[in-house]
Amino acid sequence: MAEPIPQPVAAGNTQPTLPPNISIYTGPGKASLLSASLFTRLATTASEPGKLSAALAGKSTASEAAGSFWHQHQNAVLIFDGRRKHTAPGQEEQGEGPADDDDDSDEKVQDRHHEHFREICLLLKDADIGVQYGRCVFDADSSLAAGFQLDRLGSGDVMVVDLQQMEDDAEDSDAGDKGQEQDSDDDSDDDSDVDLAALGDVVSGSLS
Repeated sequence: MAEPIPQPVAAGNTQPTLPPNISIYTGPGKASLLSASLFTRLATTASEPGKLSAALAGKSTASEAAGSFWHQHQNAVLIFDGRRKHTAPGQEEQGEGPADDDDDSDEKVQDRHHEHFREICLLLKDADIGVQYGRCVFDADSSLAAGFQLDRLGSGDVMVVDLQQMEDDAEDSDAGDKGQEQDSDDDSDDDSDVDLAALGDVVSGSLS
């Protein structure tokens, strides 16, 4: 009996699925993103990431290439500008994206950053997408302060980890656990022998 011929695996099936708190920046400003000195996290009301992507794709009036100063993560936009005085070895050698002049003052960088913010907001307005100001972070001096961790990949792309979303997930989990704990307490008000240690980390409030 002839052996079955192995079927080739489609390339799309080998693509790993990223967790919702991780995205990959592949734009023209990889080096600029890793060495930036000013960040704004713009949280939007877009119900679907695709709607936000379509809005950002309409950026036809700006002076720079699309994605050269911003990165979309789910329904948020990370805007970045400037360049740190001291960058990690290898970051400045990539030559990707528009480099800032060495004599750029902090004021010039901030003005440019605010103009980029304005451009993105106009695109959102045209697409009827609002901004959740309470979840935004403006003019942060690091990506971590804006709620994102950046890591260079071997391919040169940048892995973007949403720390704010991780905190939100932890808070949601904590709230759910506390709700279950409260229900349990309500059902056993007369039981004085409850072993609090059995409730685990919720008792200490530690989620790490």
